[in-house]
Amino acid sequence: MATVQIIQDRTFWENTTPLEAKKMLEEPYFSYLLEVKEKEFEDFLVPYFWMFRSEPDLKRVLNHSNFQVEYVLQFLYFGYGKYISSGNTEIAPFFTQMRSILSSEQSFRLLTKVNDLVYDPTMKIQLLANLDAKSWEDLFAYYEEEEGGAISVLSLFERVGNEEIRELLFHNPILSNYLRMILALESLESDRYSSFFKIVPPILESLVIWERFSRDMLNAFPLEEEKNLPPAKRNQNRLSIILHELLKIPRNETVFVSNYLLANQVFLDNWERNLILSALENYSNAKVFF
Repeated sequence: MATVQIIQDRTFWENTTPLEAKKMLEEPYFSYLLEVKEKEFEDFLVPYFWMFRSEPDLKRVLNHSNFQVEYVLQFLYFGYGKYISSGNTEIAPFFTQMRSILSSEQSFRLLTKVNDLVYDPTMKIQLLANLDAKSWEDLFAYYEEEEGGAISVLSLFERVGNEEIRELLFHNPILSNYLRMILALESLESDRYSSFFKIVPPILESLVIWERFSRDMLNAFPLEEEKNLPPAKRNQNRLSIILHELLKIPRNETVFVSNYLLANQVFLDNWERNLILSALENYSNAKVFF
């Protein structure tokens, strides 16, 4: 039977085994998957796509530039439904897995080609978090050229909550610098983005403080040398300074600020980060660190 006929044949899919279905991700079938019709994808393929989500061949299909982004989004929603229906209530692990499957380039395509994402701020913020430096630059260029200028990039943040915006800015220095440029060049009188202009400047001011703190710590301590030492032999003064600085900020900010410090190597590893977060939790509950 010809390749197309195999994949289109309902009897084949109703009676196939997972092992046989997995072969559909390989040549000579791979190229056909890039052109599959919506009905075929819904009826036959999306459950198997979810089953094989960790397979390199599946990732190759999902992230291919010719694979329809609407199908990618349908795959994500199908997976989310399966995840929730399995009794999971914490959504963070699902999105962590999602970002490990999707490439930065495919996340960019979803953000620029799927209009319905404007109504799903949770999915949108996860895709934004999955962009690498090049994809952020491509996204800014897209909005400047296709959507009416630099300020139009702010439409990405419509319906996104304050805490999600704060976390995203702390994780993406390129985005933070771009928004600083917009705030410097654009009028802040826009009715459409008025709430954004109220939210973002204080976040960026806070970020400047932690950028300066990170530079000072990197200059004050030989972190490259400490990195190779076991935790017990590292400079405890450094961790004490970090602990007391984090005490000054609201509790709901400590997690993403600590993530920022880890990304900037002020925390040398997760062990240090978790130690300080645990000490802060103890202090909040019992007024003792350890």
